[in-house]
Amino acid sequence: MKKAKYLFLALAVALAGVFQLGGEANALGTYKNIRQLKTGDIIYFDNSGTNWDKVRVYLFSQSGGSERFDWNSRPTMTQIGETDVYKYEITNDLDIENYKDDYIIFSDNAGRQTIDLGFIETGYAYLADSEEDGKAKGYWYVYDKSELVDLIRSAKEYEAYSDYLSSVSYDELVAQIRNAEGVVNSEIRVKTDPNGGGFYTDFDIALEDLQKSIDDLEIDTGKLE
Repeated sequence: MKKAKYLFLALAVALAGVFQLGGEANALGTYKNIRQLKTGDIIYFDNSGTNWDKVRVYLFSQSGGSERFDWNSRPTMTQIGETDVYKYEITNDLDIENYKDDYIIFSDNAGRQTIDLGFIETGYAYLADSEEDGKAKGYWYVYDKSELVDLIRSAKEYEAYSDYLSSVSYDELVAQIRNAEGVVNSEIRVKTDPNGGGFYTDFDIALEDLQKSIDDLEIDTGKLE
C-alpha cells in the first residue's frame, strides 16, 4: 500500500513541476503594464462608489486611430446579479484586435464619467471613490480570483499525502495555502511599483508563492520504510 502511494505521489510531484497544477503562476518579475484589449477580456466596474443608474464603457486607443465605438454608441455594461459590479466582455464579433484599444472610460447617461483609465488586466474591477477635475477617480482591484482559488484546491490535494512528504516542504505548502486563502478573502488593490516597473498585486505574489511551494514539494523516502 505504501509503495502504491509513493508511486502516485512521486508522479504527482513530478507533474506539478512540469504542468504547474492549477494554472501558470504570474511571475512577479514580469510586472503588468497597460496593454491592448483582446478577445476574451472581461472589463468590470464596481458601481458601489458612484451609484449610477446605468454604466457604460467607452474603449479607445491612447495613440489615436479608429474607434470601435463612438461616444454616443458606447456599450452598456451588464449588472452581475444583484451586486454592484457590472461587466463587459470583449467578444469575438467586436474584432477588437484591429482597433488597438488600450484605454477605458466608464460613464453613465447623465454626463458623469471616470478619468481616462489604462487597461491593465482582465478580471480587474474599477471602483471610483473620489473625484479629479469633476471626473470620478478611484482604483483597480482584483475581482476575478478564480485562478488562485483553483490553485488552492489543487494544493490541498497534497494534504492526503502529508505523511510521505518532507516536513519542511509540506509545512511551506500549508503556510502558502493559508496565505493564499487570506488573500482570496480580502480586497486586493492593484499597486504601482515606485521604481517604475509597472503594476502588481498581492494576488500575483500569492499565486507565485503557492505555485512555488507545490513545485518544491519533496518526498521523504525515509517515511516509506
